[in-house]
Amino acid sequence: MRAAGRALICLWLLYVVIFFWTGERIPVNDGAGWDGHYYTLVARDFTDSVVNRNITPTIAQRILPSAIVAASLNLTGADSSIQNIQIAYWAMGVIMILLSLAMWARISETLKFADGLRTLGICALLVVFPMTKMFVYNPILTDVSAFFIGMLAVFGFVRNSLFFIWMAFFGALFTWPSGVVSLPFLIIFSLDQRLHGWGVAVRPTQSYVFLFSVIIFWTALCVYLIKFKWLTDGVPLYLPLSDRPSLFYVTVIIGSIIGAVTTHFTFRWVSEVSWTAVPAFFVKNVRLTALTGVAIVVVLWIVWLSTFKHPSFAPTVFSFFLNNVFRHQLFQPGAFPLYLINFFGPMILLVIYYWADVTKIVLNWGPGIWLFFLSQLIFAMDPEARHALLLYPFLVTIVVKAMNDRDYRISLPYLSVFLGISILSSRVWYEINTPEFVSTILPSAPTADPIHQRYHMMFGIFTDYGHYFIQGSFVISIGFAFLFFHHRLQSRKARTKAVA
Repeated sequence: MRAAGRALICLWLLYVVIFFWTGERIPVNDGAGWDGHYYTLVARDFTDSVVNRNITPTIAQRILPSAIVAASLNLTGADSSIQNIQIAYWAMGVIMILLSLAMWARISETLKFADGLRTLGICALLVVFPMTKMFVYNPILTDVSAFFIGMLAVFGFVRNSLFFIWMAFFGALFTWPSGVVSLPFLIIFSLDQRLHGWGVAVRPTQSYVFLFSVIIFWTALCVYLIKFKWLTDGVPLYLPLSDRPSLFYVTVIIGSIIGAVTTHFTFRWVSEVSWTAVPAFFVKNVRLTALTGVAIVVVLWIVWLSTFKHPSFAPTVFSFFLNNVFRHQLFQPGAFPLYLINFFGPMILLVIYYWADVTKIVLNWGPGIWLFFLSQLIFAMDPEARHALLLYPFLVTIVVKAMNDRDYRISLPYLSVFLGISILSSRVWYEINTPEFVSTILPSAPTADPIHQRYHMMFGIFTDYGHYFIQGSFVISIGFAFLFFHHRLQSRKARTKAVA
């Protein structure tokens, strides 16, 4: 089975090389893309961007990859053309992904994964849309960097090495903002600080948690509707229902019910953290908490003063996040898990299937990973699934551990089915740049035009209503079939083991 893993890595490497040099490229801004256009400006003149503060707060938070590209262009003497910047971003991405696979091998050794599960992890990490199609189609992005930072963090956590977690934190500081919020929890609480050593936690009753969830959800929703004047100004972009009031209100009612249930589970998680980990955070580790907290605040303060020109940026980002979450909770119920499955493939289905085991492992690994998961899951509720890239290596590691603890053995047929679904969801077979797409795409911002959905349907925030139903039907049908296959195979092996 290890030979299958090595073959998979070689095939992936062959694909990304061939596709990068011969395949299609995003036609926006001469191949730079939307976000990539601003990263290109920084890579071309890094000194002017930083010294003269000719940079937006959003790009300042993601400046590290552009700095590495600018340095590589200066060292090699290459000119700062779009093509060379694409090559530099692509080469950096390939290196980071290969380093991530090397870390996965060490993680597998540390946690004593079976050979088949190691190969399953390789497949889950490699054969996904952001590491295959998106990576070479639109290379000037920070997405692969976020994935690498996540893998660096899980490697440091599993190996109990604070050095690698600090590296991940400083990388996230200038690459992926959500990591700045989440990674300090892994710094403060190492792997060997278990919750079980701090006594039995007091759990709140589920009735109070449910009541609290419903009150919070509806209060936030009412404030949000009043603030953005949805009840008077119609429906936001990508959801053309304003000319059909009856459908509008039916969707609001259905979406609100599902949103309330989703929020209930979220606040169950919050309540358990409050009753379990938070007291330990403040009581059991006061000195380390205070020292680390002060250091992080000082670093963030320095970064804020040196790069941000607009102090109101943080509230703006928070409003934007709420906009995405509430809009899709109402009008695209289930968007949160749907677009994660659509973006990351069948591994998210296994996360759902093994969720009880996942939470048990997270609890046993201590409050740091618990709080990290909590914060990252909140960010993942944004339907733009790429926001979960930093969390994804943790999900793969913990799901594979859950399967390993259950003594689940991966057969070649099972791996073939998993790989087939992964290839299907990764869109490596799919042509984006049709003549209609290239001739109508806008350089300024994405639109809801059906032609543009050839690319935007992979990003939940830009997916229109029609593609939401199409992809939802596909995910539900394939997902149920795969989980049924997985469950039957697991049950059969359990029966065989019991007989033996």
